[in-house]
Amino acid sequence: MGKCDARYTLEGMIEMDEAYFTIEASELERSKGVRGMGAKGKSNVAILAESTPLEDIDTGKQSTHCRYFKAKVLENLTAQEINKTL
Repeated sequence: MGKCDARYTLEGMIEMDEAYFTIEASELERSKGVRGMGAKGKSNVAILAESTPLEDIDTGKQSTHCRYFKAKVLENLTAQEINKTL
């Protein structure tokens, strides 16, 4: 399951964001709701989405359509690590 992102390559317009996910919640985190980079038990994950721009023929309204998503755990939040992910 963890290797399924390697099956395809994202093409075209790619949007990227990063988020922190709890990998191990302690009693302190459950009670206080510790957030962000400094919280113990959080893992930094890069989320990439392949977007296709769409335009409605009748109205001319523009939107995007997401086809594939990829997620990768980042070891640290540096420019080199993010460039390696892309």
